[in-house]
Amino acid sequence: MSLSKTRNTLEHTHYLTKIFYIILCFFVLVDCKNNKEKIKSLAPPAQRPSHKTKHVTLLYSDSTKLKATLKSGEMISYDKNEPEPFIFFPHSIEIIFYNYQQIPTSTLSANQAVYFTKTQKAYLKYNVNFFNDKKEHLVTENLIWNQNTGKITSDKNIKIITPTQIISGKGIECEEDFSDYTIKNITGIIQINDENSKYNQNNESY
Repeated sequence: MSLSKTRNTLEHTHYLTKIFYIILCFFVLVDCKNNKEKIKSLAPPAQRPSHKTKHVTLLYSDSTKLKATLKSGEMISYDKNEPEPFIFFPHSIEIIFYNYQQIPTSTLSANQAVYFTKTQKAYLKYNVNFFNDKKEHLVTENLIWNQNTGKITSDKNIKIITPTQIISGKGIECEEDFSDYTIKNITGIIQINDENSKYNQNNESY
């Protein structure tokens, strides 16, 4: 074979190789684009609220009697295409409970809360405080309010501050009016007097 013929053969082979790589790159790009579109189509849509409301006050009643009032700076509802519709309170929440004489008996507050409408359970978190008319004060980071049972529970670390003592523990079950409660595991009791009770309520950590 002559040198010129060999050179032409090599050039032709090189040309075909370039064409092959160009075609290969084209199909790779098309396949990548299709995969991206497929992944994008399989991704769940962003969760969007049904509506938002600022500065809300909700009333909860039982047999036409006022049971509780709920106040919050903002309420965000998620109930469209949701198997478990819920309401999110992102900026503080306060719940006042009333007895059958319509007298306030306890106040529950937290930085955030989520309320599931089907199960009628509210999950309160961050800086949770519960006061009753006996000057008892429950402090914790998480509480669950079950409207069906009328119970308020937590399995987290808790502290109850009374005019005479501070009780630390883990886990609690309360009545809505905070008239009665059971601490599951008491870890400490500190006796206090009237002079330093205010200091302890503001400075004791749990």
